Amino acid sequence: MSETLAQTWLSLQCQMIPHLRRAYAQLDIAGDRPLSATVQWPADGADVTDLAAAAQLAITNQGAVMGTAESAAENSAPRRAHLACPLMIGGRMSGAVAVEVDTLPEQQERIVVQLLKWGGSWLEFVLSQEQNPSTGGVAMLLDSLAASLEHEKFPAAATELVTSLARALDCTRVSLGLLEGKHNRILALSDSVGFNRKTSLLRDIELAMDEACEHDAALAYPPADPTASGTAYPAHVRLAGHEQDEAICTLPLIEHQRLIGALCLERGGQRPFDAALLERLKGMAALLGPILELKRKDERWIGGKIKAALHDYLTRLTGPRHAGVKAGAAAALAAALLLGFGSGDYRVSADATLEGTVQRALVAPIEGYIGTASVRAGSLVKAGDVMASLDDKALRLEQRRWASQRDERSNQYGRALGKFDRAEAKILNTQVAQADAQLALVNEQLARTRIIAPFDGIVVSGDLSQSLGAPVERGQVLFEVAPLDAYRIMLDVDEGELLHVRVGSRGELALASLPERTFPLIVDKITGVAESQDGRNVFRVEARLEEPLKYLRPGMKGVAKIDAGERKLIWIWSHTLIDRMRLWLWSWLP
Repeated sequence: MSETLAQTWLSLQCQMIPHLRRAYAQLDIAGDRPLSATVQWPADGADVTDLAAAAQLAITNQGAVMGTAESAAENSAPRRAHLACPLMIGGRMSGAVAVEVDTLPEQQERIVVQLLKWGGSWLEFVLSQEQNPSTGGVAMLLDSLAASLEHEKFPAAATELVTSLARALDCTRVSLGLLEGKHNRILALSDSVGFNRKTSLLRDIELAMDEACEHDAALAYPPADPTASGTAYPAHVRLAGHEQDEAICTLPLIEHQRLIGALCLERGGQRPFDAALLERLKGMAALLGPILELKRKDERWIGGKIKAALHDYLTRLTGPRHAGVKAGAAAALAAALLLGFGSGDYRVSADATLEGTVQRALVAPIEGYIGTASVRAGSLVKAGDVMASLDDKALRLEQRRWASQRDERSNQYGRALGKFDRAEAKILNTQVAQADAQLALVNEQLARTRIIAPFDGIVVSGDLSQSLGAPVERGQVLFEVAPLDAYRIMLDVDEGELLHVRVGSRGELALASLPERTFPLIVDKITGVAESQDGRNVFRVEARLEEPLKYLRPGMKGVAKIDAGERKLIWIWSHTLIDRMRLWLWSWLP
């Protein structure tokens, strides 16, 4: 019987634990009927050396052990955890149980350890029942409990359980009720899948359950103590009146010192519930309460779980102790009040780029080749400085050619006048004028081969130092120059925030190169053209600095914040999300 009882107990334990792979138990229970056994689940003879080591460690440490399975940690197999717990029977160490489960969050692993601890209480109860055969059906009770746990749905499991209890304890009817508010509601009847809750019998059973929960004690009728008066429990007396010579026992179900319902057992009056049996039934109810509550919680839909979580939180919040929960709730309430009623300055954030107010482009005046380059991007220049020059050898040759041609035509023109050849003199005079025009053009081109700075400023772009001798085309941009004392700020404002920006609005600018300081700015212009940047639409907003500074440079980037008035704090933190939700809903609504 020892091996069979231990194997049945371990199988029942394994069916209660989700994601369980293997289990091992080592039992050494002393007493009038000692139990010494080593069992495993599944009972297929697989190697459980690692679980045996975890169980031995729990015995040595006299406490729960939680760790990762080495076999899973060494390869790519899914990670699993080893959980072990010592078993205390009759106040002494009587073995240990170890299980292998899929890796779970730490909180769920602690729940599994708690289930293993409850297993020791179940085993102690089973042994006490086995020592008194008059109570009957210990193995049957375990088997029926295991069978009920195989059902996925709580109603089916509860019906299976009460039916099995009725058979094991020789009862005519066993009823299970759970508290809904302050009153019990019957959820399962033995040997009954469907029932009419409005009948007077079921109402009297629920009243008997309420009576037992009100007294927070197991109640029996006729009383287990012959000296007690049955009139002390009127609901039980009224329930007994439905059947002649009926014996009734109602057991409160408790989970974590909290009443969750009651179990009502009825059988013939010739077999009343005596004091010894009542004590054993109390132990059975103490073990059934956590099992039923765990099964019921697993089946609740998401709304019920949220409601239960809120109820538990409010219970901790309004009850004694739990100072941390109360402090957290007080802080959350204070934050909610601050956000709901407090106000603050709302500022629109935008990426900013510093640009010169005037930005002059210097282009190649003619086709040619780069001759010299004295500046490049970042250089400071003054008005009239030569920034670069083009190679003028070809132009100077052209200049000498036209100069010599002009001199030659001038001499011929003089000789024609000496001969009084007016026709020839007129043609030569025209050719002299043409040579003068071409010479003037070449001189102008020679003058423009030098790229001159138009004003004091900084070279924003352009570097010809690595392109000496390279050809350039007429109109090609060589340099861009911006002044040092006049800047504008170009802001990229998100289209969702553009509504809160006005011309004349003030704000502040923080540059990446000077994050420790902010510069006041004023919005001057809002463009009506959007640009796409990083998957979002932005509008270009032009602003200016109130006090230009000498050490600022065009091209600097940073972040600007534009004042948009006073708003509620809750609006400041939530309006972007709310606007996106409105747009999303609008896109989906018909």
